Amino acid sequence: MFLNYLKIAWRNFLNLKTFGIINLVGLTAGTVCSLAILLYVQSQFGFEKHFDNYENIYKVTTFINNRGEFPDMELISGSPAIGPGLVEDFEEVIQQTRVVSMGGEFLMKPEGSDKSFFESNSYLVDSTFFEVFNFSLLEGDRKTALMEPRSLVLSSFLAEKLFGKGNAIVGKEVLLTNEEGEIQAKVTAVFDEHAGPTHLTPNFLLSMASTGLGNFVLTNDGWAGNNFVHTYVQLSLNTNPDQLALKLPDFLQKHGAEQLKAGNMDKTLGLFPIKDLNLRSAHFSYPLGKISDINYLYILIAIGFFVQLMACINYINLTTAQALRRAKEIGVRKVNGASSQSLMYQFVIESIFFSLFAVIISLPILIISLPYLNQLFDSSLVSEDVLSPQMLLPILALGFSTGIISGAYPAFYLGMINVNKVFKVKSKAARSSFSLRNGLVVFQFSMVFLLVYAVAVVSQQLSHLNEKDPGFTKNQKLVIPLKTATSSANYNSLKSQFEGLSQVNSVTGCEFYPSQNIWYDNKIYKKGTSVSDGKVVQLNYARENFFETMDIQLLEGRTVAETDSNKMVVNESFLKNFGIAQEEAVGSFFEQWNLNSESSPAWEIVGVIKDYNYLSLKSEVYPVATFYGTMPANLVVSFNGENPSELIAEMEKSWLSINPEVPFEFTFLDEEMSKVYAEEIRLKKVAYTFTGLAILISLLGIWGLVSFSLDQRTKEIGVRKVLGASLSELTQLLSKEFIVLVAISVVIGAPLAYIGMNQWLEKFTDTIDNTSFLLIGSALITLLVAMITVIYKTTNAANANPINSIMKD
Repeated sequence: MFLNYLKIAWRNFLNLKTFGIINLVGLTAGTVCSLAILLYVQSQFGFEKHFDNYENIYKVTTFINNRGEFPDMELISGSPAIGPGLVEDFEEVIQQTRVVSMGGEFLMKPEGSDKSFFESNSYLVDSTFFEVFNFSLLEGDRKTALMEPRSLVLSSFLAEKLFGKGNAIVGKEVLLTNEEGEIQAKVTAVFDEHAGPTHLTPNFLLSMASTGLGNFVLTNDGWAGNNFVHTYVQLSLNTNPDQLALKLPDFLQKHGAEQLKAGNMDKTLGLFPIKDLNLRSAHFSYPLGKISDINYLYILIAIGFFVQLMACINYINLTTAQALRRAKEIGVRKVNGASSQSLMYQFVIESIFFSLFAVIISLPILIISLPYLNQLFDSSLVSEDVLSPQMLLPILALGFSTGIISGAYPAFYLGMINVNKVFKVKSKAARSSFSLRNGLVVFQFSMVFLLVYAVAVVSQQLSHLNEKDPGFTKNQKLVIPLKTATSSANYNSLKSQFEGLSQVNSVTGCEFYPSQNIWYDNKIYKKGTSVSDGKVVQLNYARENFFETMDIQLLEGRTVAETDSNKMVVNESFLKNFGIAQEEAVGSFFEQWNLNSESSPAWEIVGVIKDYNYLSLKSEVYPVATFYGTMPANLVVSFNGENPSELIAEMEKSWLSINPEVPFEFTFLDEEMSKVYAEEIRLKKVAYTFTGLAILISLLGIWGLVSFSLDQRTKEIGVRKVLGASLSELTQLLSKEFIVLVAISVVIGAPLAYIGMNQWLEKFTDTIDNTSFLLIGSALITLLVAMITVIYKTTNAANANPINSIMKD
């Protein structure tokens, strides 16, 4: 019986070529979309699970209440002394390990080689790192790998890059150089970075005692400030983390009460499970590595569900529309003893057949599309992931569920048809099923309208962010990182050489350039007041002509100069936070909060600059104080843009004449600024892709329904044309019903679209204000797309020879 159902399904597909192909293409498009999203979503779950005891490993978090004077801070990190203190005070804490991102890049020169490479993603770690995180070691001993200062552990990829494939590496030395100096490190182990997904993605690890920063962490007794250390604790098996978290306020007060009081800080500690870091920690600032956001996955899952549902709606509409065509088949089967139940089984199996057929076609399309999907999702999916055992169940579940959803109503509708009534009252039978199809068409185009509006808003907001004046000039600016102490010390020589090039307008240097987080901050307070009146201010360092080169407007006083000591230039937000009038700012003195209570020279304001969005328009401008920097981390070149390729070649030549052992690297500032909006750009690409699929599926559906409707009204069209109906009158008559349905879908979808996208815009401090115009434009686009399809089909029908139409059976 089952094989008989399959034969009938295949014959129906061959006999109804147009409708069968439309159904198959629609289901295939929806299935490709859903499988792509399922594949990506699955890759985002399961992080950290390859580590032993991952369920008992937690990360210490920090919440700082700034009492409304400055945005509250939720940090996924904490002060240096917290980890060891937890082990000492609580028997529930078996072990702790601390991780500090070294940021930037190191120039790595392996022993016995004259080649060197810049490498990023480096961590300073405690000697207990491999006790908490049992990375698989390909070489070395996990117990001793990080015991000694200047111990270096490499990823397998980096080890092969530095020393070649198949060579023994442990014991060899590597010279690491950055802007702070050189470290001669010894390789003690090689780890396998492919063991499983994790937020810990280092290229190499250094033992904590290897650098000045690491020794600062090891010796620091800070409980209030310096919240840059990522601390992990492993709890005993039966420990309740919520109960342990309740003890943390007393723990922090026991050790850090004096420091917190001196800094006028309101600070709270928390514990966050590492198994949830990848998807549920997006609200924390300064994550250690790239993380995802479960809300983003929910959006993708919702898009996948609705796109697949639209494909199912196509199937339902087109299958029920063919009821009259299949009436004879149903009648004959019933006369021969077939029950309504058996007919229902047949139509459901037929639907599942179509769905699984679509799945089979979708899999090779999905594999071919992986390069585009990886770019779309910022992932690294491979064909093995598509065909993995973990994907088998979701693929089968999608195929069968799609078939059941698509076939349930048609099976019930077709199986319960009274064949006698269908033959006797054709028009009534046709109309009786059309009300449900109306509702489904409205739903489809409501989803299309919502996606079109989402694309319009995201695109317009991104254009607004790119066109909005950030307070500085980002175009025709080259940024050259000075990644080693030698290249930073050679700043003046480089500046002199570059300024001699014909295309160069000016050269400057800075610690942090726009598009970078300013990592340095401190609480400062006006001289004569107390630390309780202080505000957290971000600290940048720049050379004398930084503001002029960046076209940042000077409002009062002067910029920083080489002779400056404890002089600072502040922005407008600095003055607003301290309640200082712009004309009274120059000459004001400020003191900084010092954890060790050591007296420090007061800082004097010598200039005021206009606020500039150094990070992005997604966040407000924070108070910034800029000082003169003797060893800039970056060199910025303003050029005229006549021939950038020629300029870069000339600059590289000058660079290598001064820094022969340091590779020349550069980036364009406008490209770096674009990276700040990478999430929004990716969302735009996702929206474009799935909106295109949704439109395709909807148009296939309405194409099929219009074709069926016109087929049923062929004689009517011929008669009307013979009686003198014009082409425009026939087109209007035949298309009116579908256009009304699309118009209703726009009315229904408009409130949902407007509310949803307004919520998305709330995360930006500067947003577009013409969303109503975009709403109207999206409605017109949705109507236009549907009208083109409907009018094209109806025009063809109206142009047909009326004699042939009237004579048609």
